[in-house]
Order: sequence, then structure tokens, then C-alpha cells
Amino acid sequence: MDLSEDHQLITYTPVVEDQNGKRPKSVGGWFLCSNRNVMTEIMDEELVKVNQQILNTVTRIKKGDFYSTLGWVCQRCDYTAICDASTAGRVG
Repeated sequence: MDLSEDHQLITYTPVVEDQNGKRPKSVGGWFLCSNRNVMTEIMDEELVKVNQQILNTVTRIKKGDFYSTLGWVCQRCDYTAICDASTAGRVG
């Protein structure tokens, strides 16, 4: 399992570094379905990439640049009734 694309873990890495004065050697998670503890080292390039994506998202939010796409998450979304991407407020 590759965690190098896990944006949440990558985002937390500098927070842990700030709180503890040093970057964690590795980060990871416990996957209940497979009962596996998976760890990975976060590289500087990954931090830069995710930080830029976060800044881009903040910029889009400030501009009101929102878009929606249909997907499996729509099935439980509270905003389906008013979503421009859904057809007459119905998804599926």
C-alpha cells in the first residue's frame, strides 16, 4: 500500500514537526480491514506538492470558484437537492 499520495498524512507532517521540533521519520496508519500498520517517509517534494495544492484550493475558495462532480460520494451528500451537478436534485 503506497501512502505517498495520502494528502492527509502529508499535511499533518509539518504540524507534527512544528509541535515536536523535528519531522517524524515516518508516518502511517492502521488499516482495519487488512489489520496492517503501514508506514512511509514523507519526502520534501511531496510536502511542497501538497502545500501548493492546499494554497491553490484556498485561492479557489476565496474566488468562489467551486465546481461539483458526480460520484459515489453524492449518494450520502446533504447538498444533493441544491447541487448543480445533480439532475433535478437526484443522483444516481
